[in-house]
Amino acid sequence: MLVAYETDPPPFDLNEVLNQWEDWNSPPPSYPAPTYTEGEAEKLSLVADAWEGFCSATPKTISNEREALGTSEWPILVLACRAALSELHRRGRLPEEIAVGHRENAA
Repeated sequence: MLVAYETDPPPFDLNEVLNQWEDWNSPPPSYPAPTYTEGEAEKLSLVADAWEGFCSATPKTISNEREALGTSEWPILVLACRAALSELHRRGRLPEEIAVGHRENAA
């Protein structure tokens, strides 16, 4: 979501996007094998660090998204997300994601 946030924002605000990351990546983040490859874990750890940097540079509740997106930490976070997304796309969807998508399409 963060990679496309400025051009294709979700139907909720930036606070929710940041909170969703925290919901799935509680500190300290851990990306163990075999679930994640070494490259995936490395890139996701960079996202976690950039996320922490962005959150530290912005108010606990962001009320001015334009101002938050103007911080020097925002492009660092987006670049880290883009790199992680690229790394995750190398492997593609996991078998359980394909099965769920297939069942949904069949319905």
